[in-house]
This record gives sequence, structure tokens and C-alpha cells, in this order.
Amino acid sequence: MSGDRIIVSSDIADEFAERLAQRAEGLRTGDPSDPQTVVGPLISASAARRVAGMVDEAVKAGAKVRSGGGEPDGAVYRPTVLTSVSPSMRISNDEIFGPVCTIHPFDTAAEAVAIANDTSYGLSAAVISEDIPKP
Repeated sequence: MSGDRIIVSSDIADEFAERLAQRAEGLRTGDPSDPQTVVGPLISASAARRVAGMVDEAVKAGAKVRSGGGEPDGAVYRPTVLTSVSPSMRISNDEIFGPVCTIHPFDTAAEAVAIANDTSYGLSAAVISEDIPKP
């Protein structure tokens, strides 16, 4: 399972993004046969370039790179965390198929549900909360 879109309460979104970015920076990339590697290559160098292009496009439209980004190393793309992503951006709506996640803050549960449902994709989802019964 790979979470492309992470929907997080606005009151902790900045701290969450910073901590996630720090963790992502520490993930070793490269040869999947190396037991120290956490993020291996994509299926091809062109797939990694496609992911890099999606990130670059989002940044040009106003997204902020908290970690990762840049040019791929062959088929390897660094784990990337993006914030300030809007629903109009392709990276917010298309499957990324790479080690990139976007952070989407919300203020109310209804807003979180609306963000979660604002996609054609829904292969996996999870809710992590200290207050699950809260509407």
C-alpha cells in the first residue's frame, strides 16, 4: 500500500509534514537486493521521469517540496513529500505510481471526507485518529 494523498487535520498538518519529510529524507534508495534499501527503483527510468515530471508540474503550480524531488537516478526517485497541493493539480488527482505523497489539510470531518472522495481512485484508505467515534 502506498499513500499518495495524506489527509491530516490542519492543526497538526505543518508538524506532520515536517516529521514525515524528515523520515522520508532518511529512507535509503537504490538496489532492492541490498537489505538496507527501503525504496527501490520504479519499473523503468521513464517511469521515474514521469513521476519527476508530475512533481515539477505541481511545484510550478504552487506546491512546496518538503523532501525529495529533483531528478531521478535512472529508475530511482527519491521519496518526496509535497504540501500546498490544490485539487486542481494533476498530482492530486492522478495515480502517481512512485514514492511521492501529498499532504492535504482539513478543518472538519466533513471536509476530510470530501477530500477523500474527490478522486476517481480508491484502491486503499485508512483512518488514524484518537477520536474515531467523533462525527
